[in-house]
Amino acid sequence: METLYACYLTGVVQVDEVEKRTTNKHHSLQGQVSYGHNDEAELQLTASAFYAGSVAPPNLIFAHAAFVGTAKVHLSISSWNTMFQGSVPDNYERKAPIVTGTGKVTDYNEEAAWISFQTAAWNRETAAKVVFDIIGLRLPAARYRNTPMPVRGAIANFTGPLHSQNSINNAFTIVLDDYTWAVPPNANTNSVPTTSTPRKRPALGRRSDSRTSPSSVNGSSTGAEAGPSNSSPTNAAPNPSRPSTSAANTLA
Repeated sequence: METLYACYLTGVVQVDEVEKRTTNKHHSLQGQVSYGHNDEAELQLTASAFYAGSVAPPNLIFAHAAFVGTAKVHLSISSWNTMFQGSVPDNYERKAPIVTGTGKVTDYNEEAAWISFQTAAWNRETAAKVVFDIIGLRLPAARYRNTPMPVRGAIANFTGPLHSQNSINNAFTIVLDDYTWAVPPNANTNSVPTTSTPRKRPALGRRSDSRTSPSSVNGSSTGAEAGPSNSSPTNAAPNPSRPSTSAANTLA
C-alpha cells in the first residue's frame, strides 16, 4: 500500500534565493511559507523547480509541489505562477498553503481530536521517495461531531491548511478540511460474506423433495424416502426381493 502514498502542497511560497544547477535544467530555491494563523510564524524550506530562472527573488509565487514534511522540509515544485515581484502590498494577507495527501491511518485520539497519517513524497534533490508522518487536527470540534474516526490501518485521503511543526519529532500538523478512508480488503475478511460461503437451505430442500414427480412414482430413492405414498405403514418397508411389486403397491 505504500506505493499509493503521496503528499502535495499548494499555495503561496516566498522565494528568497535561486541557484542554477550545473548538472541539469533544475534550479534550487530557498524560501518560506506562512502558517497563516500567525504573521510571524514562517517555515523555512528548500525547493527545486524546472526552469525557474525567471523567478528573481524576492518573489511570491503560487506553487504546486510535492511536500516532503521531514525535519528538513523540501518542495519538489511542479508548477508555479508569479504573484508579486519585489515589494508586496501592505494589505496583502499571507495564507497558509494547503496540504493534500494519501496515506495510512497509524493512530488517532478522539478526545484530543487528532489523526496520525503515514504518507510519502518524492524528493527531487535526493531522487528518493521519503516516508514521514503528518498529524491532522479535527477542528473545530463541532464540525466533526457526527463524523466517525477512521479505522487504524485504513488508507486515507486528507486535506487542510498547514498549521505547525512539532518541535520534538518534527511532524507537521494540518487542520483537516476533509478526510476519507477505505479499509484494505484483507483487514476484515472474516466478517464479509462471499459468494463461495456455503449456505444451508433446509426449508427449501424439504419443499422440493415433497413434490410428487414421475421419478418418485417409478420408485426413485428420493421419492421412496419423501413421497406421500410412503406415509402408509404397510408400504413403509417394501420387500427388497420384489421391487416391481413394491412399485405396484405404491401406484395402488
